[in-house]
Amino acid sequence: MRVRIALGAAVVGVLAVGACTGDDPVLPGIANDGDGGGDAPLTPDVGSPDATADVTTDSTAGGCRADAELGAPEPLPDINATGGKQFHVVGARPIPTGILFASEAAAAGANVEDFSGLDLYFALATQTGYAPPKKLGASATAVEDWAPTLTAGGTLLFGSLDGTRRAFYRSTYTGGAADERELVTFGNSINEYFTPYAAGSRLYFAMVDNSGLQPVQVLASAAIAAGGVLDTPERVTGIDVPDELSAPVVTIDEKTLYFAATKAGTTTIYRATRPQPSGPFSKATALPAPMNALTQQFPSAVSADGCDLYLHARVSGGRYAVYRARKPRSLDAP
Repeated sequence: MRVRIALGAAVVGVLAVGACTGDDPVLPGIANDGDGGGDAPLTPDVGSPDATADVTTDSTAGGCRADAELGAPEPLPDINATGGKQFHVVGARPIPTGILFASEAAAAGANVEDFSGLDLYFALATQTGYAPPKKLGASATAVEDWAPTLTAGGTLLFGSLDGTRRAFYRSTYTGGAADERELVTFGNSINEYFTPYAAGSRLYFAMVDNSGLQPVQVLASAAIAAGGVLDTPERVTGIDVPDELSAPVVTIDEKTLYFAATKAGTTTIYRATRPQPSGPFSKATALPAPMNALTQQFPSAVSADGCDLYLHARVSGGRYAVYRARKPRSLDAP
């Protein structure tokens, strides 16, 4: 799959979510079609910062209460279905102009579990939600791609298959034209790496460590150099959860970590914190109700201000759908 992407402005922070102004961004196979999807500026919900209409500015209008917990996750209908077609959606990541995610679209009239393979998509943010998702790249690929993430330097990193081994690929671009996908070589070649998430100066990910007598699935991170080059992986420490770990997402300041832990077929989302953007995290704790009530749930992103957590969970028919859980805004009543 050839990836071409131009966001119209430099990416400031991996998940910096701000107002969208100007024309539709130039993306692979997507022209500036003048449909209004990105033409009108998004304005904050003045006096009502928790309204859902201006999805890219809600999180910045007044912030959220630091002592508040996340509310019940709500699905994002514009991403999960469009034009009457159901989508199997995982790994949604907001960016300044909209949202990136991986998806399998069911063929017309087919069962929602009949998918052709995960591919990368982009949906433009609008005044009322998101425009219909459009595939990144000029043609489909038989290779499954997932978990797209943008580094602060503008490199697109994503998970894919290197033969039968899960690995990372990158696509760099200058002036809107991206290179072909390139395998990221780092760490131990016998290990597997998946669910990448860029935050601050590091890439966080899940890793199957095959160096011991038995494979162990843990969380790790690596420093990101220019061009998306990754340094030696380091295990995330301090969280003290012995289960099968995956899907780490980290706030921009790298002080709060969300991740999934799977044990005996049940997946739980945990949270851990630390006082500085490096070093061990605190012992992780499971998110309290109303979180962790969905089936097979995995975090996929956290908003720039740390107020919104995006996740995907299994729904009826076997497919996955994207949800967003939000902390109460600072202007809301307790």
